[in-house]
Amino acid sequence: MSDIFAVQDDISAAILSALNIRFALGQPRAFAGVDAYEAFLKGRDYVNRGIQPNKAIVWLNEAIRLDPANMEAWRLLVTVTWNLIYNTPQAKQLRPQLQIYLDEMEALDPNHPGLLAAKASVAIAEERSYQSSIDTLVRLATENPNDVGILQNLSEGFIAIRRFDLAAQTMRHVASLDPLSPYSRGSYIAALLAAGELDLAKSELEPLEQLGAIARFSSMEVALSTGDLVTLETDIESGRAAIGNNSFYVRREALLRRLQGDNRRAAELLADLRNASSPVSKDYGGLSYSDQQEAALILGRLDDALHFFDKAMAAGEQQAISGTYGGYHAFRKIFPEYYSDPRYIEILEKYHADDASLAEVAVPGLPF
Repeated sequence: MSDIFAVQDDISAAILSALNIRFALGQPRAFAGVDAYEAFLKGRDYVNRGIQPNKAIVWLNEAIRLDPANMEAWRLLVTVTWNLIYNTPQAKQLRPQLQIYLDEMEALDPNHPGLLAAKASVAIAEERSYQSSIDTLVRLATENPNDVGILQNLSEGFIAIRRFDLAAQTMRHVASLDPLSPYSRGSYIAALLAAGELDLAKSELEPLEQLGAIARFSSMEVALSTGDLVTLETDIESGRAAIGNNSFYVRREALLRRLQGDNRRAAELLADLRNASSPVSKDYGGLSYSDQQEAALILGRLDDALHFFDKAMAAGEQQAISGTYGGYHAFRKIFPEYYSDPRYIEILEKYHADDASLAEVAVPGLPF
């Protein structure tokens, strides 16, 4: 097994060297033995694939146990944990653990750019410290223009201030630096969809064909946004055959059946939605309020959808917040009565009272 991962890393190193990518800042460092190196490679592989984050956490913790000074392992551990907290509301219980990781990084190197970028992302989400954090992230990206981690933090910052065009520009640069990463290109396509660039998002799917689960997720969202129900059904079938009864696929099939006029089948699928939760959702307590809002909307239960939307916004669920900023183009087309409902608008106003401050955030020139 060690030989397999050594060969994999030799290949990766050659490709990344040719592209001048710096995943780890500073000079190359020696690992504390083969086992530590193998654990780090496994953890990094799960991070780059964008799936099974819990396995990434296990392997990165093992890498750190064997090599406590491995700053890049700490950095990836912070990244995957923060992504869980940021995107999966049920994982908010990990916030104290994230702070421990940040403190350990600070003890090793308080000026490490990866640490400063992670702190800026947390400040945007938790303190709404928009201007200073964006300034910090742009400065770090300028100083480290090929650092994928910092660039991903910057893209998240742009999403937070609703600059989807800049998020897409940033992730396009990341995808060019890291063309073999499903996570990078999938995030680029998601940013394009949020920016309303549907044709460009569709054109970017071709490089994803051989990149696994995230390719199918991205393809489904593009198909749904462009009204391509044939491709949507094909992606659902291939995805479920590959990774099983994931809640995302169940919700997408339910919406597909609704669009095809088969409301009974849509209801049957959603009735068992909780049992089809993704591994992450199961680990952290079940479906999010955003998931339940979407299910209620598909079933035509607008009052329930509004109830769960209110709870999602109160909980700070990123899925709900991003959707209100224009990311869910297909849902807005399919359910216009919901998004124009005075009660929906009232909820928006309740939680977006300080939105005017976002328009005042100045963005320095980007280095790419």
